Amino acid sequence: MIKTDENGDTLWTKTYENKGMRQSGYAVMQNVDQGFFIAGSIQQPLQIGTDIYLIKTDDHGEIIWSKIIDNPGSGEARDIASANSENILISGWNAASGCAHPILAEINQHGEIQW
Repeated sequence: MIKTDENGDTLWTKTYENKGMRQSGYAVMQNVDQGFFIAGSIQQPLQIGTDIYLIKTDDHGEIIWSKIIDNPGSGEARDIASANSENILISGWNAASGCAHPILAEINQHGEIQW
């Protein structure tokens, strides 16, 4: 992730990796606390499919928490939106038994699924 100022000058850069795991970030959103949410997918060792992967950072890009949401089959979070002043919505897909289904979930500030 790269944070720039209003002139496009780099303020800081961060790379997030889990050794031995393939991960992708598809959406980033700045939160009301000036931190960031990152949504995407992660493939754990010896796993065929991917799981939903979320990261919450502070305003300097340091990880506050990260969460893997296990899926039967495969899944990804593809977008983030603000649900209210505290929670976020993630959308994406989940594929089980060879059939993909859209998902929508509300996540609180601690990474817990609300619905």
